[in-house]
Amino acid sequence: MKITNKTKNVARGLTGIFAGLLAISIGATSVVETYRSWIDAQLGTVSSGIVTDEVDPNEDTYNFRVKSADEVGGFDLTTSKGVYDYQKAAAIEIASEGIVLMKNDDSLPLAKNSNVTLLGTAAYNVFHGGTMGSMPVQSEKISFVDALTDQGMTVDPTAMAAYENAPGYGESTTQLPWGTTVNSNLSSISGGVFTLNESSPADVGLSNLSQKGGTAIVVLARQGGEQSYYLPGEEGKGNTDINSWDEDHDVLGLSVKEMETIKYAKANYDNVVVIINSDSAMDVPELFEDGGEYEADSVLWAGLPGTYGWVAVAQVLDGTVNPSGHMVDTYAAKASVSAANQNYGIFTFANADLNDALVTGSEKSAWYMPEAEGIYIGYRYYETRYFDAVMGQGNATVAHKGANQDTADPDAAAWNYSDEVVASFGYGLSYTTFTETLDSVDVDFDAQTVTATVTVQNTGSVPGKHAVQLYVNTPYTAGGLEKSAIALLGYEKTGMLGQGESETVTITAEFQDFATYDSELAHHNTKGGYVLDEGDYIFSIGNGAHDALNNVLDSLNKGTSDGMDYAGNRTKTETVEFDRVELLFSKSGELIENQLQDMELSNFDEEIVELSRQDWDRYWVETYSELNYTKAMENGLKCMIYEIHETDNDGNEVVWGADTEYTFAGLKPEKGEWMEYDDPRLLALVQQVTLEEAIQCVTQCGGQDFDAIPSIQSPAFKTTDGPVGYDAERGKLSIDWNTANTEYDTEEGDPYGDIEMRPLPTMPVIGATFSHEMAEKSGEVLSMLALWSGVAEVWGPGVNIHRTPYNSRNHEYYSEDPVHLAAMANDFATEAQANGLITCLKHFAFNDTEANRSGIAPFMSEQRARELDLRAFQKAIENETALAVMTGFNRAGATFCSAHTGLITGILREEWGFNGFCLTDMVSPAYYMNPRDSIAAGTDGMLTSSSTSNIQNNVNGWGEFTPEGLAEDMDMQQRIQDSIHRALYIFINSNATNGYSANSHLEFFRTWYDNALTALITVTAVLTGVSAAGYIATKVLLKKKEDTTEVKDEG
Repeated sequence: MKITNKTKNVARGLTGIFAGLLAISIGATSVVETYRSWIDAQLGTVSSGIVTDEVDPNEDTYNFRVKSADEVGGFDLTTSKGVYDYQKAAAIEIASEGIVLMKNDDSLPLAKNSNVTLLGTAAYNVFHGGTMGSMPVQSEKISFVDALTDQGMTVDPTAMAAYENAPGYGESTTQLPWGTTVNSNLSSISGGVFTLNESSPADVGLSNLSQKGGTAIVVLARQGGEQSYYLPGEEGKGNTDINSWDEDHDVLGLSVKEMETIKYAKANYDNVVVIINSDSAMDVPELFEDGGEYEADSVLWAGLPGTYGWVAVAQVLDGTVNPSGHMVDTYAAKASVSAANQNYGIFTFANADLNDALVTGSEKSAWYMPEAEGIYIGYRYYETRYFDAVMGQGNATVAHKGANQDTADPDAAAWNYSDEVVASFGYGLSYTTFTETLDSVDVDFDAQTVTATVTVQNTGSVPGKHAVQLYVNTPYTAGGLEKSAIALLGYEKTGMLGQGESETVTITAEFQDFATYDSELAHHNTKGGYVLDEGDYIFSIGNGAHDALNNVLDSLNKGTSDGMDYAGNRTKTETVEFDRVELLFSKSGELIENQLQDMELSNFDEEIVELSRQDWDRYWVETYSELNYTKAMENGLKCMIYEIHETDNDGNEVVWGADTEYTFAGLKPEKGEWMEYDDPRLLALVQQVTLEEAIQCVTQCGGQDFDAIPSIQSPAFKTTDGPVGYDAERGKLSIDWNTANTEYDTEEGDPYGDIEMRPLPTMPVIGATFSHEMAEKSGEVLSMLALWSGVAEVWGPGVNIHRTPYNSRNHEYYSEDPVHLAAMANDFATEAQANGLITCLKHFAFNDTEANRSGIAPFMSEQRARELDLRAFQKAIENETALAVMTGFNRAGATFCSAHTGLITGILREEWGFNGFCLTDMVSPAYYMNPRDSIAAGTDGMLTSSSTSNIQNNVNGWGEFTPEGLAEDMDMQQRIQDSIHRALYIFINSNATNGYSANSHLEFFRTWYDNALTALITVTAVLTGVSAAGYIATKVLLKKKEDTTEVKDEG
């Protein structure tokens, strides 16, 4: 080979290239270590785990096992097929009990094996779930057409073929880290603008039938999703060539094409069934208008029924299942005119500088939400105003303040309930009839409980279940504390009752469930507490809040002549006289006092009128869209709450890296036992952790796990998103997040091993079951799946209030009522905990909109905050069934909710006695959601995989989270140690210890990507060396050649 300068240059170039690749490969090693937990979560790999060298064959190392076949309907949960079949059957059962029959003119059920025609593109493109944590499983989901066909019905092929060519037909998918996102061609929401690609029958070439007859099914679909929202009025309407809404409807109302479809159905079919496929309550009064142009013969609410849920819809349609669901939201005629919606949307502080990237990008400090409606959301607004109208008090009938006639009838004389509400919270029909008899109401003033017994009898001919609902009307004085005229206390569902069969159910409520919060109540040198005012408390049962209230009104001698829409039944009520009761201490014995006064609307300089039923005219809610933040709000808005400084932890030493012999596995409780939070052995284990390890754990609870702690032989614990199942790789049966779990495992090639496990319906559908059993079953399903995959903690369920139907994330939250939410969450968490799965309630708190959710500042009265938003979380926390809480992206007032000391420490930690783990939602952005402010307030961990980068770049105090940066701040060190204490407490009592023995130890494993990276480094190092050697050799040879040439020349 001839050696030339070109050869040398090639060798030099190759050396540079390979050296660069080597540097990148070595740098990638550092990146991998930084983001290892996140990478493992996405790839389904495991980098560390527990290994047991020797196991006593007589030792049962599993504290939590799958349930027996007898306990779960005959399914063998020790096999992958059994688990798959079980989760599918359970999901269908839950969905079937959550479907609500809203209207039925004897048109349902359909005859078995009926012929049906599906009209509208939505019927062929039904929604199963929401996005991100509530997505259906793409490979598993069952279409409405397939569900009907499998049920024995015949779907008209002509209509189906016509709609298959419609613009809105079909879907596309995007593979994201948390799973496959389905992009429906039917609709989209972006920036609050909703686009609906529906087609009318005429659009797809369907002509009128030669003879009217048969059944048509029309589906009205509205999608649910995270980081998306609807907007009322013209602002929310997307512009498409084929679809729009007229001026009387917004995006939650009927579109022009939907109205055309219903008109066609009525003109050509004897039986028109409308199915509402939405977790956002829709404005559809036309479907219920007697003799109206768009009246349906029957209406079913299906919500977003889950991966397999349309099977349940088909079963309800043909009567295989008798519907027993009840509404979880009030269906208003026009939701946009309600009190809450006067201040919903995009509100920007008038004095915020929107050109400042720090304000809009890092601080997220430009937006607010003035929730001046107070406690009057959902049925609490509509039913209270109705009550006052019937009682002739408070100017409740004033027109053009919350009346939908604003558009329809400018000259309307009065607000009228019948014009405002289509279906109340709790309402639902059946294919049979039931009678309810209120047998007794017992009030125990010592125990502070109310217990009602109710006998239910099936007086119809079809077997069915029935949900009994107990409500209360509390005494109200004009100008006194605000109170809803009716409030849910509890519910209980019967078993299956045949014709003539009866069952007596018992419902018990606590005074705390209906006490009123009084921020002016003075006691024990402080202010704030709960009261039950002196007076008559009327307890009532009924088919929803409105029916129960009508029974109350009948007991007060009111009737249709007073403005009631129908007569009530006083025999379904019982009146109990109360003396004044003050609730000043929590269940944990802590003094109750104001903690959220900085959220009050009175903190603004502008005068804000909050809604009061003492005068619906004078105190009607105005829209406050141009408020200025005040100087007192600046520290919160600028994300500067706590400063790292020298502190002494009240003189108490914070011990790190103690030399003891405990290991995490060694402290595993005996089966059936529970390690208490204050167990001295657990504290000793915590003190073995080093400060460096602790900082790593609390600043990076991301990658969807809690990091390994080598000093105590503690592995990484898998935590993952919910609430309808587990995201993507994280919940597959073939995954082994717990390496010690060898019993619940799949073999290579198992057909069920790689199926994603997200079977459940969305939270509103589960909520609509009004069944403790079904809520528990949802917890059971996820906990059984967790025993296979090794998931220790699920981020769910969501228990935020449905403040308005325009929040498209309502699909992750059960309902508009806090007592209902609390009961559902507690039932889920109770069953999950019994099977070793940690429940992480979300999003604590006040996360009632996705519009500018990161940084939005909701303001409200402390009464509203405690009675609605916080009451939903309280039960499961105080009962210690939910041992984890995820905070929201939003603020509480001006302060990021995770950094709000009153909320996190004052209420959650002290008042409710919470020893569980509190973490943020996914950190976004890091400046706003920083560990300095959050951990100082009592939050335990930051959900991110980017803590190393944030610390290196010192993003708003992140850089101080090093052993050196925190060396003088012993208060902060103590808070970090408390966080580790709480984490170990919840995991040591969970399924995370399955397979552990006393001699188990932590090992780190090389994953395939570690091996690939090592191979890449080795190859590039060799190639760099070879090319460098080649370069040197060519250089030497060329030098020799030059020297030889010079000698020859000299000769």
